[in-house]
Amino acid sequence: MPVAEQYELEAPTTEEVVDREELASLARWEWEMRGFPDDRPEPDWSRAEEELRRMRLAAGLDSEQA
Repeated sequence: MPVAEQYELEAPTTEEVVDREELASLARWEWEMRGFPDDRPEPDWSRAEEELRRMRLAAGLDSEQA
């Protein structure tokens, strides 16, 4: 599977409910910022999840809502 498709199809499952489209968009952005490497996507997903949490906390949502 091409790496780009991994960013659209393989969102990791987490205990938290997150917007999968927003998470995929952030993960893809992380991947693009790294220059589109052909390595594993997991680090980009992890950074995207953390960034999504930070954005939601900054917007005033508590950790239960984030």
